[in-house]
Amino acid sequence: MASIDSYGYLLHAFGTPIQFVGKAITVEALAIREAVERALQKGWSKVHILQKYLITSWEIETICEDVWRLMKSFEEIAIIYIPRTWNVLAHNLAKISISGINRISWDYAFPSCVVTDAIVSYGHLKF
Repeated sequence: MASIDSYGYLLHAFGTPIQFVGKAITVEALAIREAVERALQKGWSKVHILQKYLITSWEIETICEDVWRLMKSFEEIAIIYIPRTWNVLAHNLAKISISGINRISWDYAFPSCVVTDAIVSYGHLKF
């Protein structure tokens, strides 16, 4: 997960290992729930989540219900569907997270790989 403000500043990058859950759709749903929870913890009132198209399924119904409940806490929130190829940073943070045992998180002093991936994903950024 990466967070960028409306001015193009990279605010936060985060990844967490998720135990094997069987299906990619479950991991995607868990990632959205984690993103919404972290945005609430940070006190953000307006959030847009960039996500590849995700079809709701009975397998993730409970996770989706959690997300919908949490979404009510925001002044503005939207899940914007984009092709995965547009979101290099989230994809690479997920790959790093899967291989680790601990959460990774940056609010400043971002590693160069995160900065490079963010520029590829989002175009012009400010740091």
